[in-house]
Amino acid sequence: MIIDPIFKKKIPHIDLESIQKSDDITCIVDSNMAIRAYNNAWMAFPKNNNASKVLAKFSIGSIITEAGVEPIKSYIQNGYYKALNENILFEFTYECSSDSVFRLFHQTAYPLLNAEGLVISHHLAKERKHTEKEHEFNKQLFNQNGFITQCQNCRKIRDPENANRWLWVPSLVKSPIPKISHGICDRCLEHYYPDILLEE
Repeated sequence: MIIDPIFKKKIPHIDLESIQKSDDITCIVDSNMAIRAYNNAWMAFPKNNNASKVLAKFSIGSIITEAGVEPIKSYIQNGYYKALNENILFEFTYECSSDSVFRLFHQTAYPLLNAEGLVISHHLAKERKHTEKEHEFNKQLFNQNGFITQCQNCRKIRDPENANRWLWVPSLVKSPIPKISHGICDRCLEHYYPDILLEE
């Protein structure tokens, strides 16, 4: 387990060995949402999914709430702080598939004693083969600004000719290109984050 030695002294009641052995992708953040610890699964997931840069971006000292795009970013940030301040769980389900496997994860943020921070766990809840129609990568997927828009949740690509249409392009999941900007498709927003729509 990778852990900030100073922060470790603040959480003697936490079973770090169990967190380390868990298959759940887990990190521990302090009250400022800075990452202070993470387990082997946290390190293995990006490496196994061609996203090693993500591990470098979210290592010890990084602010966890800087991840993602709006409105999901604010939704998660508000959920974390509510969990911390009210000593309650914050949890939701989201999609994070590979190019070949559909995956659903259930994230839970557990508040630490004395509001020292949160244990944030991502549990693989469902896994199966993709059933989406596959589309090949082509230049027509670039928008007028020269970027491809990908849903950060289901990882589908927005069709530049039809903003309401999102395409499954597995090659862009397997080997992301630099000119990808992230958003959230309407289907994922409605299905996974209905609370956001209720607030609007």
